Amino acid sequence: MRKRAYLGCLLGSAFLLSSSLAQLHADEQRRISEKELHRRVKEAHTVDQYRELAEYCRAQETKYHSLAQEEHHELQRLEQGSIVWPSKPPTAIDATEHLYQYYSLKAEEMERFVTELEEKLSTKNVSSIAEGKQR
Repeated sequence: MRKRAYLGCLLGSAFLLSSSLAQLHADEQRRISEKELHRRVKEAHTVDQYRELAEYCRAQETKYHSLAQEEHHELQRLEQGSIVWPSKPPTAIDATEHLYQYYSLKAEEMERFVTELEEKLSTKNVSSIAEGKQR
């Protein structure tokens, strides 16, 4: 009886730990700074590492495209003129336009970064990637 209770607690703890670790890994991936991203690219040695970085950048690109699209819709709504805005800058239209431009540029940046990573993957195999890192 004690063995079953102990085993049940152990399995429950293992399940909670694995789900917590998975969540931590997902949270970590969402919060990689640009500096950290570039460091990871420099330290990548295997095709899997490059592929993981490319997937992360592709997800970031998608996120930024989505945010830019939301700001674009908001900008269109504001420009319809149904609401009178104060003339003192920056106006809501200015702020929305700046956010739209920022998210669009970040999406393009991630797209270029993904393209570079995918080119490295397509032109090199594991050994040539490792050799390139040693030079």
